[in-house]
Amino acid sequence: MKHPQHRFILSRIQSLRGRCYHTPHANINSDAFVPIDLVRLLNVAIHGIDKTRDFLNRNLRGVLYHGAPTPQDIRSGHTGPWFYPPEPVLA
Repeated sequence: MKHPQHRFILSRIQSLRGRCYHTPHANINSDAFVPIDLVRLLNVAIHGIDKTRDFLNRNLRGVLYHGAPTPQDIRSGHTGPWFYPPEPVLA
């Protein structure tokens, strides 16, 4: 109560206690660091981009909602999982 400016970090620590994989760790000063790795993580978590591919170490390509039911499928009563369908093979 004496330090209200610390309430957000304290709530983060308390809510993530005992979890192994809660925060990405990266040495941004390393020669091997590729910024797209963090962007990929955020895009998957926030935007639902799946099957991401690093393109020339600067651009990220991915698939949005791959396998998701279409509005027509939903209207016709589609049920069941659609997460992580097989990746299409392009000829």
